[in-house]
Amino acid sequence: MKKIIEFSNFLDFYDKGGSGVYNESGFAVQLLVEKFGKQKLFELIKNLKSVKSADEFNASFKNIYGFEATYNGFNSLRG
Repeated sequence: MKKIIEFSNFLDFYDKGGSGVYNESGFAVQLLVEKFGKQKLFELIKNLKSVKSADEFNASFKNIYGFEATYNGFNSLRG
């Protein structure tokens, strides 16, 4: 799989759905693990069972990682 240059698609999953989410999401997960470790990812996954909306996911993500799940946020991590 070709490495992405910039995140620009995977966060639209809640609004658009579709298979495009898979092109970037693996790289996003890899970046989170590299920058923050596996424990934070496990915490996010554990919280998913109680998440019922995009807003709840975004609040949980920000609480765990300390930044909002936006393209700018993810792209700034790539630095």
